[in-house]
Amino acid sequence: MLPASKRGDIVAAVWRVLGWLSRGKHSQNSDIVRIEGPLERVDDRWLLRIPLAVGGAQLVASTRGIGEIKGEILEIVVPDNLVRNLKLKEGQHLWVHNKDGKFTFEWHPSNDAAPPTAK
Repeated sequence: MLPASKRGDIVAAVWRVLGWLSRGKHSQNSDIVRIEGPLERVDDRWLLRIPLAVGGAQLVASTRGIGEIKGEILEIVVPDNLVRNLKLKEGQHLWVHNKDGKFTFEWHPSNDAAPPTAK
């Protein structure tokens, strides 16, 4: 596994590329943030780590209780039962959005493809 500092750099790059491209595609309301990103396993917790600069800052209010700002990253804890029920694996993607002021996780269609191979 990569050191935490390297993982953070990679996660930030992934969110910049994937997240920013999808922001606001589903609504005319500019207050809604909808982005995608990879699921990570860190210290026995499932996390989505969203850089504040690419949408995390707009999601902070709707993630109270499950989100925490660490430096320039919003870390959101993904419930174990959600990961288990959706049969998600580390590296698979989720959509997240704050429509209607509620933070929501959504299945990402890339998960329908073949599962990522372990290295």
